[in-house]
Amino acid sequence: MGRHLKSCIPRKVALKAKKQHKQQMTLNFQPIDSNVDVEIVGPTLLDPIVATKCDHSKMREAIAHWVLMHEHPFTIVEEEGFIFMMKMCNPSFEKISRKKLKNGYVAVYEDQKKKLKNILKDANWRLQKRVLSFVHVPPPCRGVDIADAIYKCLKEWGLKKKVFTVFVDNASYNDSCLRFLREIFYRNRKLLCDGKLFHL
Repeated sequence: MGRHLKSCIPRKVALKAKKQHKQQMTLNFQPIDSNVDVEIVGPTLLDPIVATKCDHSKMREAIAHWVLMHEHPFTIVEEEGFIFMMKMCNPSFEKISRKKLKNGYVAVYEDQKKKLKNILKDANWRLQKRVLSFVHVPPPCRGVDIADAIYKCLKEWGLKKKVFTVFVDNASYNDSCLRFLREIFYRNRKLLCDGKLFHL
């Protein structure tokens, strides 16, 4: 049977036709005045008629952006309605598992994180305000837990040596948080000028 499969001419012709069908270019009729984000989808979609292949990696990235933008659950890509819609738009659409989508999400997150780190490096030392992270601290909210969450966030972003000031409201657990945070910085020797410029 194995020798027959290797020498069977009709099978070879069918495999070759199948391979050519996968490589065949398709025309893309995207309107010029479309509101498509070039960074997400790519510049090829902005030309009115372009011979393009379906780029499944770009499609996965665009779907990851869509899920993040509208806060959909990752399981949405495994729903029948979503798969049906994508197959109608693009017959060569390949199913995406939620695990692959999660990996795409992590790649998007890391890419955006790099961009944000570059924004925070301002040559003119102008104040840059950005929300770095939303961290869930489970109750009871103790100062030590909040201080630990803040320090982990600063460490993750590479900002632990660049902290001058910490602002909080007047809740009692924030006072203990600041004490613990100061201790963490002192213990790890991360404050400039031994903490003389560190304001709480």
